[in-house]
Amino acid sequence: MGLEDEFKILDKTIISKRTGSQFIFLGLRYNINSIKSLAFIDIAWVEEANVVSKMSWDKLNPTIRGRSIEEET
Repeated sequence: MGLEDEFKILDKTIISKRTGSQFIFLGLRYNINSIKSLAFIDIAWVEEANVVSKMSWDKLNPTIRGRSIEEET
């Protein structure tokens, strides 16, 4: 797509060179405890969500908290 100069592509992460935004690729089944300690997650995209356990959803939900409007001003 010709966007190679816009992003730094690593093994499990893609970072926007312009904004610093990160796309992190982790599995819920085996990494849920490390995922719940991440900060400033605005969006979580879950592939094959129909097979995610309730326990994983319960741990993931509070992780998606992003920044409040007060923090950005």
